[in-house]
Amino acid sequence: TGSITGVAVFFLNADNTSNMITNIEVDGVSGANSNTGFSLYRSRNIADSCLAKNCDNGFAGGGGSSKVYNCIAQDCSSYGFGSLNCSFCIAYSCGTGLSGYVNSFDHCLAYDCSTGFYSAYNDNYSKCIADNCSTYGFYVYSSYNPLSQIVLTNNAIGIFLRGTFIVAPSIL
Repeated sequence: TGSITGVAVFFLNADNTSNMITNIEVDGVSGANSNTGFSLYRSRNIADSCLAKNCDNGFAGGGGSSKVYNCIAQDCSSYGFGSLNCSFCIAYSCGTGLSGYVNSFDHCLAYDCSTGFYSAYNDNYSKCIADNCSTYGFYVYSSYNPLSQIVLTNNAIGIFLRGTFIVAPSIL
């Protein structure tokens, strides 16, 4: 994106449609440009096997059932994945690796991030790994966030529980 600032490089925002993108790489050149690599807002958008690097936000979602599969967010200054349902995704060297708000994360990896996984509200984490995160492996902000078969290695703080209720924690 060079010197272009404040844009979403790849933007899907259509109601009641099903869009799928696959094997696309976005390079924001510098996270300081406040660029979003992939914006997958609204209904049924899917990204598969895509890469977002050097962006402020790698993959952004919201208000719908957008899904991301087999994607990588690398060197994203704010977050790698935000408000999306993610499976088999990797966030590497991001501010926050994977951030949710009523989302599901399955078989995801966050490593060398400040915070690996950030849960705002009612997120489900299954078989996820937080490795070498400088602040938190998992930061659980609110109540009712199932953590199932998660792995924590070499994080400053493994799990920070701000809420009052966690369902089915099973930590390997």
